[in-house]
Amino acid sequence: MEFSNYLAALDRAPAAKAKCGYCMYEFNALGKEDTICIFCENLVSNAQDAAVFSAEIAGAISKAQAAAGSNDWETATKTLDSIAASSTDPKLTYVISIFYRYFSDFSYYSINYSMPGFMEQNAAKIRQGLDLTTRWKELMYRTLSQIELKIKSETPADETLLWLRFIAYIKLRNLADAKTALKDLLYLGKKDVLSEYAQMVLYVELNDKKSEGALEAMLKNGVLTSFYYLAKYLARNKKSDGAKQILEKLIKRNAMPIALPLLNKISAEESHY
Repeated sequence: MEFSNYLAALDRAPAAKAKCGYCMYEFNALGKEDTICIFCENLVSNAQDAAVFSAEIAGAISKAQAAAGSNDWETATKTLDSIAASSTDPKLTYVISIFYRYFSDFSYYSINYSMPGFMEQNAAKIRQGLDLTTRWKELMYRTLSQIELKIKSETPADETLLWLRFIAYIKLRNLADAKTALKDLLYLGKKDVLSEYAQMVLYVELNDKKSEGALEAMLKNGVLTSFYYLAKYLARNKKSDGAKQILEKLIKRNAMPIALPLLNKISAEESHY
């Protein structure tokens, strides 16, 4: 798949300020149309209010974002734990899980194996990473349980809940259930950014040949996170140099949170050869 034209387009694209109403992350989108958040991968819509949750919850999430941005993990986790304990809303539980997944990735990929001695600092980071991984997965499974309860009580099913069920299975690497969840999402018959994006994500995760057509459609629509999945697809198909170029550009342009762990993973895998 030729990606250089899209990479050049990313350089030329005007930045449009966007803010996710779920995780409160602010970023430079590629246009003013509906798009996907580069932190939690929820829909960012122009028709949507600034925040999905109450002012109190939105304030806590914003505080956690600010703390995470300055590497103050203690404040971020305490803030998130304070709202996670009482959360029965799968949308909120999912967002908190994504924060912990980010913290976990950051912990693992900050390990420095070139350190001398017994590398006590690295050992602490590994333990921390394991604890954070356990936490985000626990919250993601709780999200799925909460979604099932909501879906049973709501007719017709809410598109956002079906999307969350799909992406939760993707994050947990349960691709079999992700396939089923995608069918339920597409059954709604909506031809929108969310449904098309979901198809692209599954194709890439499966490394399906249909990935290229789906990626091109999303790239042309200016969905910034599709560049991340393009990088993942290229890396899986022995084009790691191209993948790294894309990820480095995403990090430079937008500090995309999901890009750095993938870049570090690709670099680590290359070092083993």
